[in-house]
Amino acid sequence: MKIFKDYKWGFDLLGVLLFALVMLPNIVYWCIPDFTGLDGNQIAAIIGYPFQALGVAAMIFLVRKEQKKFAFLSLGGLLTWLFLLLYYIAWIFYFCDFYNVAVVLFLTVAPCAALLGFQAERKNYVAMVPTGVFALVHLIGVLMVWL
Repeated sequence: MKIFKDYKWGFDLLGVLLFALVMLPNIVYWCIPDFTGLDGNQIAAIIGYPFQALGVAAMIFLVRKEQKKFAFLSLGGLLTWLFLLLYYIAWIFYFCDFYNVAVVLFLTVAPCAALLGFQAERKNYVAMVPTGVFALVHLIGVLMVWL
């Protein structure tokens, strides 16, 4: 297909690191039974998680043929790390038992925005499509429960 002509199979170590950083607070959340209440809409989860998996797989294993180094000070790089920082701040609020709709929205939007910023910086448009769909479905699922 024409859309894949600029890509090759590879491995993006920085993409793996970003995904690990995004998942780390979730793993802590799942391992500590005292924390509950962030369950979203189950139908949205069933619809969204395959798109998340496709987006992350494309981000990690599908790389541009002419890939440049990740620019931390570019717009995409700054957005990636800014949203990752906001995501961790929202988790700190949640783990300190201070959460409301705003915190939950940051927990929903910030990791998706960080992944999309990274994918935009890498010009991995193939990964951005399923990640964007996941972000939208994930947001709708959370809003259905919290609003």
